[in-house]
Amino acid sequence: MPVAVPAASQTTGRYAYLVGRLRSRQITMEEATELFALQQTMIARASVMNNPPPPPPAAPQDSTVATPPPRNVPAGGGGLPVNDETITLALLGMGVGAGLLAAVLKRARDGPKPPG
Repeated sequence: MPVAVPAASQTTGRYAYLVGRLRSRQITMEEATELFALQQTMIARASVMNNPPPPPPAAPQDSTVATPPPRNVPAGGGGLPVNDETITLALLGMGVGAGLLAAVLKRARDGPKPPG
């Protein structure tokens, strides 16, 4: 089920609200899913902002010389370039997902937090 992610201007307020609900262990599965989608969107925006678009390819001067494929592209072509930043963002995304899953599972196991 796709989750609607608010615009960038609304993201920070909703994100803060959802993180507060997660910390107080009052988050629902729908809110956890929305929080995960917000975090993924924030990671994607940060990745796009940090990676400038590649320069346009230069016109080959001699068509007999084959140009080798770029180093960061897998042999099958396409896909994301594999570099330190991509790996870091992937690990960050997996850590966020694992943390959310652990919090939701702990809440399901322990039940809601008793009023303090």
